[in-house]
Amino acid sequence: MKKRTKIVVLASGLLLWATSVHAAELSAKVSPISAQSHAAIDTPFVRVERYIPEATWLARVGELNPEVSQDLNLVPVSVITVTRLYEDQDIRFLDEVMEFAQKSAAEIGANLVYVDKELRWGGELHGIQFVAYRVEYKERLIPPELFVALPEVSVGVTFFEEQVRAWEDRHFGRVAVAFGPHENYRKSVMQLGKLHAGAPVRVVLRDGSSMRGVVSGLDEENNFWIHPKGLAGLFRDHAVPAIDIRSVALLHS
Repeated sequence: MKKRTKIVVLASGLLLWATSVHAAELSAKVSPISAQSHAAIDTPFVRVERYIPEATWLARVGELNPEVSQDLNLVPVSVITVTRLYEDQDIRFLDEVMEFAQKSAAEIGANLVYVDKELRWGGELHGIQFVAYRVEYKERLIPPELFVALPEVSVGVTFFEEQVRAWEDRHFGRVAVAFGPHENYRKSVMQLGKLHAGAPVRVVLRDGSSMRGVVSGLDEENNFWIHPKGLAGLFRDHAVPAIDIRSVALLHS
C-alpha cells in the first residue's frame, strides 16, 4: 500500500503542472534479469500496474482463483529504467513515463510491468524504475484484461483457458511447426515444407525476434522463404535458415 500512496501523490502533483506543453525527452535503459529471450509483442498487450505490488497480486489471485494460480508462471525479465535526457526538463506527465516503459517491455516480450521506485535528483523527479515480467498460463501469454479480472473475481478454469487460448490464437496464431529442444529437427523441417504457399504465418526466431508474412516455400538448403508483411514485401521474399527458427504459427487470414 505504501507504493500505491506514493504513486497517487506523485500523479496528483503532476496534474498541477499540466498547463505546460513541453514534455521531457525520455530514454529507457533495459537491464536483463533472465537469460531467456522472447519475441516482441504489441504494445497494447502489455499491462502497466501502478498500484498493486507483485506479491499482493499473486496473493489475491491465489485466494480467488487457486486452480488458475497453480499454473501461472510469473518470471522477471528485466529492469526498465526510464529517465529524462536533460536535467533542465521536468517530467510533468506520469502517463508518458508509463507508456515509455510499456513500449520498452513490449520490445522484449514482457507483458506485465510494475512500478518499482522513483528516481530523484535534488528533490526533482529524474525517472522511474520498473520491473518487467513475462506472465504465462501453461506457456501461453495472459491477455491484459485478464490481469485485471484475476485478483478481483473468481474465474472458472475452463472459461479462463478458453479465453487465453482464443486470445493467443487470434493475435499470435496457432503453432504449426516448432523447433524446441524436445522436437525432432528433421521432422520439423519436413513440416515446414508442407506449409501451403500463400498461408499467412508468424515466424519466431531463436534470438527472440519475429516477422509476419505469407509462405513462399522451403528450398533445398532448408531455407524457409516468406513474403514479408508491409513495405519490405514489396521488394523481395525473405529467406530464414530453418536452424534459426523457433516456431512458425499459422495466422487467421
